[in-house]
Order: sequence, then structure tokens, then C-alpha cells
Amino acid sequence: MGDYGRHFDAVAAITPLDPEFFRDETARKAAYWSSVLSPILLSERARFFHKLRTLAAIIEDLAEEFREAAEEIAEGITANPRGYWDTSSAFTTTSTPACAKPP
Repeated sequence: MGDYGRHFDAVAAITPLDPEFFRDETARKAAYWSSVLSPILLSERARFFHKLRTLAAIIEDLAEEFREAAEEIAEGITANPRGYWDTSSAFTTTSTPACAKPP
């Protein structure tokens, strides 16, 4: 998406990330700060790329947490592997954004 957007003059209309759509505290904080900065950033283009960077960072953080959990389970290090299933619910959103709901 980032490469695509760099080659065109027009980018998609952007709404700020909603922290309520995330369960993971780190993702919620990133979404919160993105929503705070979004109105301050002057251009649609700047908001577009800022949102992409924020989402990429959230995905990288969650992927790292998942890899660490998978390694601990595979190596038998953890005393409670089922506890990771509860934690993995943080990898999903708490609700479906209105724009993603079918008509």
C-alpha cells in the first residue's frame, strides 16, 4: 500500500484509527496516538502514510508476541500453554468497524 500510494497523486480518504477496535494495550496506545495526530497532520497524503506506518508497527509487535508464545509452547517452557489462547484473543479486534459491516 505504501509503495502504491507513493506513485499516485490521490490517496484514499483516511479516518483515524479507533483504539476501541484493538484489545492489545500496545495496539490501543498506538491507535490512540494515531487518532490524536491524525487531525494535526495537514495533508491526506501524510495521514495515509502515518496510518500505514502505525498499522505496520502494530502488526509487527503482535507478530513478535505470537512468535515468542509459539516458541515457548514448542519448547515446553511455559507452565500454562492454554493461557496463550486467552492472550491470543488480543490479536483480533473487539468489534467490526462500521465501514467493514455488510450492508
